Amino acid sequence: MTTTSPVDPWSPAQRLLVDAQDRRDHAQVALEQLVRDLVGSGRLSVSDAARALAGRPDMTAPPRQRVQAILGRGPDGVAPRPPRVPALVYLRGMGVKDDGWTRVQEAMWARGWWTVRDRTAAWHAARSGMADVVMVDFSSTDGELTRQDAVVATVRARYDDEGGTELARVLGGQIPRPERPKGDGGGIDAQVLAREVGRLLGNLG
Repeated sequence: MTTTSPVDPWSPAQRLLVDAQDRRDHAQVALEQLVRDLVGSGRLSVSDAARALAGRPDMTAPPRQRVQAILGRGPDGVAPRPPRVPALVYLRGMGVKDDGWTRVQEAMWARGWWTVRDRTAAWHAARSGMADVVMVDFSSTDGELTRQDAVVATVRARYDDEGGTELARVLGGQIPRPERPKGDGGGIDAQVLAREVGRLLGNLG
């Protein structure tokens, strides 16, 4: 049997940026969930939370407005309004090269779906209920073995029996790994994956 070793699709310099971006996404999701928890439990008022965030250099909106947005409240600060949060797609692509990652990400973006690569960020997003989360695992390798399947499934965040975190599948699962015709360049067929994501989200109603 021929085996292949996992290959990082990024150069060392690119990997530094990718990892930094993942850490920032994770931190942002965790911050927003902390705001919801503290204000929702009554430990902080909206005003106190806004004052605590007022000095952040990345704050692009007035602090109180930002807190209200995190809480899903309207400009009046009282009546909750449906949050305008798109679906979030958690991508895994071990062994997939840059062009494959680009095709998959752009196929999701073209449909208005956010993407993350960090599992912890995806877990927090699912746990908070800020968005429907779909896992798309289009890895070409699994350890030392070549993958013949992909996974497209909605997930929910939960704790396992030992207190660790896991993303449990709800709808969907394994599908044959879609490949483009060699005449089109071969590699992962991002459009098939995106259509499957759309089908699952449609089933959520």
